[in-house]
Amino acid sequence: MRKIDADTLKIAFKVDHPKEFEDNFKSWDLIDIRKIIDNVPTIEDDSVIHGKWEYEHDCYGRDYFICSCCKTEKNIKDHRQTKYCPDCGAIMDR
Repeated sequence: MRKIDADTLKIAFKVDHPKEFEDNFKSWDLIDIRKIIDNVPTIEDDSVIHGKWEYEHDCYGRDYFICSCCKTEKNIKDHRQTKYCPDCGAIMDR
């Protein structure tokens, strides 16, 4: 997997196929789409954020986890089902 910039991808579609871009991609060929995606530059890995799910227990008896990066709460049952924080995109290290 490689990370690409969605804004750059939109510009690439518009530049390579301006008419089809305005027509909502109706006449696009899958080969054309793959070529455009393959030519979009990769985002550098230094933008990757790593975090952890931190266990919390409040005075009401509620158990939950929070993202160590953005401090968003996550239900205790859900935290192990995702490798990424759904709010900030941090990769959750185990």
